[in-house]
Order: sequence, then structure tokens, then C-alpha cells
Amino acid sequence: MSAKKTNTIKSLEGRPLALNGLLESIRLGEGVSQAVFAKRLGVSVSHLCDIEKEEKW
Repeated sequence: MSAKKTNTIKSLEGRPLALNGLLESIRLGEGVSQAVFAKRLGVSVSHLCDIEKEEKW
């Protein structure tokens, strides 16, 4: 298993499986900032931040 997958799985442990946690876990597992990840997803940084905080879907 690659280091990225391992980090993503570790960051999911003990959390309910929801979009916000999944996106944050993938981002943290890849070791990228919200700015980089938001650009990959095609959304604004503020929107990604709101999703990760469960304020927007």
C-alpha cells in the first residue's frame, strides 16, 4: 500500500464516513493544501473549507 493511501486511511479512522471527512482525508493523505486540492476539484478554497467544516454541500 502506498504512503498516500495509508495516510488517507489513517485520517479516516474513527470518523463517520461523510463527504467532508472523505475529502479532507484524501487531501491530507496526499499532503496538499486546501488551495492545491481546491484547484484540482475546480472549486474555490473558501468553498472547500466550508465543505470540510460541514457548512456547505
